[in-house]
Amino acid sequence: MRLLVLAPLLACAACTDVVEVLTPPPVAGNAPGDAGNDAAPPRDAGISGVTVDGGQEHTCATRDGALYCFGSGSRGKLGLGDTSDRTRPARVGVDADWIWAAAATQHSCALRSDGTVHCFGANDVGQLGVPGLQESLVPLQVALPAPAQHVIAEHNHTCALLEGGRLSCWGENTEGQLGLGDTYPADNYFEPVEVARDTAAGPVSSYTAVDTGQGNVCSLRAPGELHCWGRNSANQWNVAGAPLQIRAPVRVGTASDWISVQAGQDSSCVINASDELYCSGNNSFANLGTGDRVSRETLTLIAPGTSFRSVSIDTFHGCALTTSDALYCWGRAIEGQLGLGDLIDRESPALVPGGPWKQVAVGRFFTCAVDQADELFCTGADDSGQLGLGDTNRRNVLELVTF
Repeated sequence: MRLLVLAPLLACAACTDVVEVLTPPPVAGNAPGDAGNDAAPPRDAGISGVTVDGGQEHTCATRDGALYCFGSGSRGKLGLGDTSDRTRPARVGVDADWIWAAAATQHSCALRSDGTVHCFGANDVGQLGVPGLQESLVPLQVALPAPAQHVIAEHNHTCALLEGGRLSCWGENTEGQLGLGDTYPADNYFEPVEVARDTAAGPVSSYTAVDTGQGNVCSLRAPGELHCWGRNSANQWNVAGAPLQIRAPVRVGTASDWISVQAGQDSSCVINASDELYCSGNNSFANLGTGDRVSRETLTLIAPGTSFRSVSIDTFHGCALTTSDALYCWGRAIEGQLGLGDLIDRESPALVPGGPWKQVAVGRFFTCAVDQADELFCTGADDSGQLGLGDTNRRNVLELVTF
């Protein structure tokens, strides 16, 4: 398990930040309503360009409608019909209408332009959303009650945002991450179930965005409310008297102008309509970007005065794009995942060379980004080939991936 490296990682806690941290760049225009880096493009927007998503030890991307995966192939999560690793992008099938792919721990899912979702890899807790417990080495279509607008996968569960503002999730439910309002212990769900209740209302058809963390989920509901559920080990949603697991959606705070949301292992980040970035939760690895390592139970403003349009977080680090298409990263750097040319942690967002950038995706110990020319770059851990650079050598700067 990669978590075994946590003890030596702590030795870098006193590292000195030698790079100038965040200085607000000039704003060169905004993208109102940007749903964030983990949002699939609108299905009527065409299928040209590149999108990317990073899992634990593998990566999936779309390029002009083709689906590619690379890195660890265990459990069939690359969708290539076998369990072999790939160190360069390998095309999944021959279909040419993919618009988004989501990479998790041992499975992956992808969205086609017709709104269908297809998953592949491990299925021991139902994370593929298909009957049975058998893993699949190739994509299998998930039976959804309506066409999907977006799909996101993390660890052992998956969620799909459906047309009409509905939300379906499936897979592991041990921490309440399916949002069903059940009690522990609860069954895992091998087929999609609708997230249809919260503590105050009945059926919900107002979801506008969703993101999954390791044991938790956060979503946005019209007109811009933040709702979260699942793991609450850091009391990151500041719900009075809440247990370590919140098993039904609860509203976080009173703001109603959130436009983008990201969930980490036990943290979350959101961006509001004023392009301000806020994060809360566990901050042991400087993964919130607050300039320290103090955990937060309430959403805390990150880099005041800077305009952000999207953010991506995982357990140990985070990255965000500004409205002027600059890229900043922070947190653990032990694998070079910040792309700053060294292995030194950053407690505050630091400017990453390159760009201008279009999208950023944070994996477990690595980062990938797409520039405005639709070229893909990756940096960080590469022990399974998850950087797609043709080898298994760690990088500490973003390097070009060729398809």
